[in-house]
Amino acid sequence: MAPALLLLLLGAGASDALDAGTRLLEEFRTDEALTKLLLAEKQGPYVFEDKVRLHEQLGIAYAYLDRPKEARAHFGFVLMLDRGHFISYTLSPKVTFLFEQARQEAENALPLMADVSWPRGLSVESTVPVDLEIVSDPQDLLVRAQLNYRLRGDSTFQSVELAVETTGLPSRVDLPPLAKGRDRDSTIEIYLSLFDARGNELLRWGSEKRPREIQLIFDPGDPWYESWWVWTLVGGAVAAGTGLGVFFVTQEPSDNIRSTFEVGR
Repeated sequence: MAPALLLLLLGAGASDALDAGTRLLEEFRTDEALTKLLLAEKQGPYVFEDKVRLHEQLGIAYAYLDRPKEARAHFGFVLMLDRGHFISYTLSPKVTFLFEQARQEAENALPLMADVSWPRGLSVESTVPVDLEIVSDPQDLLVRAQLNYRLRGDSTFQSVELAVETTGLPSRVDLPPLAKGRDRDSTIEIYLSLFDARGNELLRWGSEKRPREIQLIFDPGDPWYESWWVWTLVGGAVAAGTGLGVFFVTQEPSDNIRSTFEVGR
């Protein structure tokens, strides 16, 4: 089963509560909406989009109830996960005003950030070392990482767990040589998900629909006729032939053969 599908199934019931809370909020049944959303917050796990939506809806509910501190806290959490997030301009000014306050506060705070890297110039025969570094985790939330990968053209992704180290310390996983034996350049597609202790997806790098790409190079090697040793032999033979020709044209054959050698040469 695909990793993303498994996470969706695990969080299906939680999403129902989230959807119900969202509908109640749209109907301005704010107290009921908050009760349902707080219930949803205790459930999960959530995929990234639903985790963002949950805290956005909680922020809106608290804003409607004139509880600005709680509203800004949830909006701030949203912006930590997704710095470019925005809310509808059609919402009440009391909501948009608090969201903009949270955005200004977020400008001085670090978002969740991770860096994924691998060497350049990998061949189709190579294992693929992938390094993960947690650049920023302000609330120390990330506990697990999952790298999903496939050879382009394959129908499903495989997955492997990565350690989540202290910020600034990279961890590494070696992907198998999926393109081994291929006689053409190939591509490995990858995306990464990072989770909190409850299994909520808090950070995603790439996605199943828009994965990142690792290019693998097919190097057939030089044909035999382009090898250096072939042309060295050919060049030596031509030079020797030319030398003998000049010798026989310009000199009479000597009665003695002169030879010089050095031991070890």
